[in-house]
Amino acid sequence: AILGYSMPIFSALLGAWQGEMRFYSQEAGQSPATLHLVLKQAGTRLGGSVRIVFANGQTEGPFLLETLAVEPSRLRFSTPLLSKGRGKVEHEAVLTAEGLVGLARYENPRNHDRYVGTWKLHRP
Repeated sequence: AILGYSMPIFSALLGAWQGEMRFYSQEAGQSPATLHLVLKQAGTRLGGSVRIVFANGQTEGPFLLETLAVEPSRLRFSTPLLSKGRGKVEHEAVLTAEGLVGLARYENPRNHDRYVGTWKLHRP
């Protein structure tokens, strides 16, 4: 077992994922975006990276996943998207029969505006 979880669950997460991310409220020209997630084994841990291509063609990343955790019912990680001193985006996802279904949350540390995005990824 890796991280205390059975190998089939861990193995089911490994590899490339991609799909659509939508933001609420919609940011001008950014939603829907395409989210590219790569998960790989790094020793006895899970590692990976993420890249976003926004609807307006701008790209963020790839960024290494931070605070990556595999829990019994969900995958959690954070990314420095919207970086430049503007905080982290917190992601969590569950593996379903349709793929990885996730939620992204961001709070601007300067004015405390909150943004939420949802995403659904499949194998490319």
